[in-house]
Amino acid sequence: MQFAEDDGGAGEKQACHEVMQVSCECCGMEEDCTATYITRVREYFYGRWICGLCSEAVKEKKRKRKISMEEALVWHMELCIKFNRRTRVDLKLSFAGAVKEMAAKSSQYSAGPDK
Repeated sequence: MQFAEDDGGAGEKQACHEVMQVSCECCGMEEDCTATYITRVREYFYGRWICGLCSEAVKEKKRKRKISMEEALVWHMELCIKFNRRTRVDLKLSFAGAVKEMAAKSSQYSAGPDK
């Protein structure tokens, strides 16, 4: 992006507020963000741009597992890659798998230690 030399910095301010579309490097979701925000996110996540939802998942994994931010980011990105390969390919299969998993969890909770 080029700015006029004699604009008194107005072009730089405008560029900071210019909205652009960027895709999450984990889940692929697209968001409209300013260049300044994109830069901050990339600085925080080792040069990768990730959406707000994935960002929160990475931070939560880091906190719960007491691992580095980089380890949590790698873990989350691998999880998203697996999900996108398997689940998004066949949504009917994905739904059936989710229902099966919920039923299994539900039966684990209902079969308590006193039964």
